[in-house]
Amino acid sequence: MEYFESDVPAGGGRCSDNSCPCPEVSIPRGEGYIYIDQQLVDSRRRYPSLAGARLAMQQTHQNMRAAVGSASMAYRLGPILVCEEGAKLRKLDLRVAAEDAKHWWSTGEVPLRATPIKTAETRIFKGHSIEEAKALAKKEIPEDNIDKIEVIADVKVAEKVNYHKISEKAVQRLKSAIPKEAFDIGSIEVLGEGKEGEADVKLPRAEATPGWLECWFRRYIPDAPAKATFDKVECIIPEKKFLGFVVKQGTWRIFWGVSVCASVTYKMPAEIEVYLKPKG
Repeated sequence: MEYFESDVPAGGGRCSDNSCPCPEVSIPRGEGYIYIDQQLVDSRRRYPSLAGARLAMQQTHQNMRAAVGSASMAYRLGPILVCEEGAKLRKLDLRVAAEDAKHWWSTGEVPLRATPIKTAETRIFKGHSIEEAKALAKKEIPEDNIDKIEVIADVKVAEKVNYHKISEKAVQRLKSAIPKEAFDIGSIEVLGEGKEGEADVKLPRAEATPGWLECWFRRYIPDAPAKATFDKVECIIPEKKFLGFVVKQGTWRIFWGVSVCASVTYKMPAEIEVYLKPKG
């Protein structure tokens, strides 16, 4: 199979399907589904590399500006990351869309073909094992009405972590992030001890920015704990100027913190798709 290159989020992602009614739900790294439409396949067939595709889009934009004086254009070089609800609404082949997503997360490559669309009527069943999911399906659907059963996913062990300077909040946020379908949820482990601190430092305004301080935090607060990280900065005393020149640097309060790590493991259910025989 041929593939084309596509950007992958540094961390997790969100459902980016405008046709999905979900509130842009979070999708953990390595999970979810991707939707590849034929229009994207046709455009990326000529430019499978990401650099080549970007250059082609930039050239197209420049040509449009040269022709009409000004132009704005929106374009997409990669697939649409969708949640389960969005994938079902588009009637995607869930198994294929999930496998494509897993491959994309790990390699940054997308199959050069459109995502298959389900034409037959199907139903999804989940259970604490594949056998349990199949038993639930056969309990609800007469066996004569079942055409075939495909396994979308087996039971898998998952882990979630949350970081916060206050251990109670780390645990609270972690609990709210555990999927409703999770089972065999383990005990929450909390590692480390949360701390907060602050220090007043004189420095130029140009250096009193979050981006700068995140990189050079230890230059200004060398005595902070080893695992401390920059949190925020506030101006305490503004700098003084005379004839446009700084004659006295301002004083800035730098806040730092040490986060605890709360983690938990759990299992996600097996999932199958049942294809129904055509009626009549």
